[in-house]
Amino acid sequence: MKKGYIRLLIVCFLFIGFLTLNEFLDILNIYTLAFFIFILAAAVYYYLGYEKNNPRYQRDTVLNVLIYSVTYLIVTNLLGLLTGFYRTIYNLSLLSMLKNTIPIILIIILSELIRYMIVAKAGRYIAIQALTVIIFVLLDMTVYIGSFKGMSADVVRYSIAIILPSITKNIMLTYITSKAGYKPAVLYRVLFEVPAYMLPIFPNFGLYVGGVLQIISPVILLCIIYYSFFKLNPNPKAAKPNKVLETAGTIIVVVILFAAFSLTSGWFKYYAITIGSGSMEPRINIGDVAIVQKLNTKEINNLKEGQILVFNHSGRTIIHRIIRIVPLNNENYFYTKGDNNNTEDGYPIEVKDIIGTASLKIPYIGYPTLWLQKLTQ
Repeated sequence: MKKGYIRLLIVCFLFIGFLTLNEFLDILNIYTLAFFIFILAAAVYYYLGYEKNNPRYQRDTVLNVLIYSVTYLIVTNLLGLLTGFYRTIYNLSLLSMLKNTIPIILIIILSELIRYMIVAKAGRYIAIQALTVIIFVLLDMTVYIGSFKGMSADVVRYSIAIILPSITKNIMLTYITSKAGYKPAVLYRVLFEVPAYMLPIFPNFGLYVGGVLQIISPVILLCIIYYSFFKLNPNPKAAKPNKVLETAGTIIVVVILFAAFSLTSGWFKYYAITIGSGSMEPRINIGDVAIVQKLNTKEINNLKEGQILVFNHSGRTIIHRIIRIVPLNNENYFYTKGDNNNTEDGYPIEVKDIIGTASLKIPYIGYPTLWLQKLTQ
């Protein structure tokens, strides 16, 4: 590998290392991050240089991005008339908007220049383009982790809200940057990210539907631009899109999204919950993910001693074992105890508080959730 590419890899890994460290130490706020990105852009320019972009596809790509983005925003806001709206969490005074939008716009412009300098130097090195996507996903996590603070953090919910949308967005942006320069990427990000700091209301699709829309939206735009490049390419020997691979990829993405949605939304019979307490050890350990089977009233009345019950108490979801059932006034009351606790829970569980039972666990995969909970508290 040429010396220039080795230098490029070093820049990528240093960037990734610092952003990963920041996820744990929370060193940067939005203003220091903007300054950091400025210093990084200067360093990347110094070490890698700036190559003039090819304007060949830039005008068409900018037009595609503009038409698609405006159409998407109009349609989603019209749908908000059906789903309702929520108010922004930001202060909309002129001074506050300037304080919020100036650093975000600077971060967008500078980071897209960095993306362009890396991608332009990388050429056809797929590994470096993949590293570029990782860099900017970590950067999104740094910028938007604050919007997740105070929420009941779950790694799948966090993935749907931030990580998966960031991955699809940055794959799309890296691709169009490699073809048409940084301007279409800047335009896309300004249209989609800056209004959050300036508008008073937004369509209330909920975490899951909103997350899925954010995941799919860049994929649709990527397909539009991909086929646009293919049609504009005058080279008759250019490889045609592999429809089999595209179909297989689409199916895989849909299956993953549906599985994530069904296991976390609570809309279906089964859903997943991360264990953060050692009260049920050694049967269920900290960091395990329990699969909860939701129960209807008839199924609740058929519960027996020894089953592991999932219920709400004082605003918390608890998983403990049923040790006895006491019928009173034509209703059953359930008494529970954690397997690792010395005493039983000091309160009866009413039918209305019962969610379901847990009979299946997936070991260890909940540890990222526990880390995320500490990060967002």
